[in-house]
Amino acid sequence: MRHMKNLALVLIGLATSTSSFATVDALIDYTIIHRQLQTDDYCYKALPMWAEIGIPAASQMAGTMAPTRTFKQNSLGNSYVNINEISRVPGLKAEYINDTYDEQTGVYTYSMRLDASEHPAIGDASPKARQAIVDQAKFVLLAMNRNLAQYYPGKYRLWFTVEGLPTQAGLNGTPLPAKTQYPYTAQSPLRIAFEKELINLTGSCR
Repeated sequence: MRHMKNLALVLIGLATSTSSFATVDALIDYTIIHRQLQTDDYCYKALPMWAEIGIPAASQMAGTMAPTRTFKQNSLGNSYVNINEISRVPGLKAEYINDTYDEQTGVYTYSMRLDASEHPAIGDASPKARQAIVDQAKFVLLAMNRNLAQYYPGKYRLWFTVEGLPTQAGLNGTPLPAKTQYPYTAQSPLRIAFEKELINLTGSCR
């Protein structure tokens, strides 16, 4: 617990730094979305990363978008596999825009852009292909909220812009807006709706 508190202070210190050259190596956690093998439920999973941190949330974002190298033990031969549903089908590109930390309120704000225009299924107009792209983008949004909540619980704001999404007409679930009037937070109705639709928080993911 002491380690987590000290790390949080380091991250907040970096977030408030005005120097673009202020970096530190640190082991931090980031979030991926994986599929539970026995039930096919989608779950959050926190993984460690060795980060050269200038902007902590940007380091987490890079981890969230990257494939994992998860050790797979098998009697026929061991291997490493990617269990991150966000990167299992490549094509989404995440970009840092800016971030701010309000020292008076303790609120951290992170702005990012997600581009789906180069997704390999973007030319497929079938509902199945469009659903997969939109759900994958929602996974990024949910994982980034989880990342920010880890070090700024209850005091983060996420501006999340999406470009290149296919039409969502006729798809299941709450539509993902390209841009919202307000930032996403832990209490955001949209974030909560996406999470209820896609993540099993009470069953096999616990």
